[in-house]
Amino acid sequence: MLRAVAILALALQTSSATFDSNRAWEHLRRMVALGPRPAGSPAIENTRKYIKEQLAASGLTAVDQAWDDRTPLGTVHMVNLIATIPGASKNRLVIAGHYDTKKFREFPFVGANDGGSSAAFLIELARVLKSRSNALTIEILFLDGEEAVLEW
Repeated sequence: MLRAVAILALALQTSSATFDSNRAWEHLRRMVALGPRPAGSPAIENTRKYIKEQLAASGLTAVDQAWDDRTPLGTVHMVNLIATIPGASKNRLVIAGHYDTKKFREFPFVGANDGGSSAAFLIELARVLKSRSNALTIEILFLDGEEAVLEW
């Protein structure tokens, strides 16, 4: 784990592109504006579309990893997104975060400092890492269904 963090830190230091916190903030703002994004909701579908569009603008294609899962609230459709940045080695470094939000009936939970911030970070990080030559193949993984559908 420590080795992977060191490789990532080195990669960001030698990149021609730099991480732009203003861009990441704008991604966060746009995803939060979509409202609560629990798995299976229309808002998470819109978020998925937004993530794919942003990755495509950086020259990356997001591949869907879709499935239907049984939950205490019934069957829910979920989709992880995987964007692969080829490296000199086929060995992989996976950097992951989730983009869904927990479902609350009492109030609209938009997950700004949770699923929103991790997804915004990954979008901007993917842009930076795509612009450079990487020693390892890097997979940027956006996870769906990370949040519980009910309070445990």
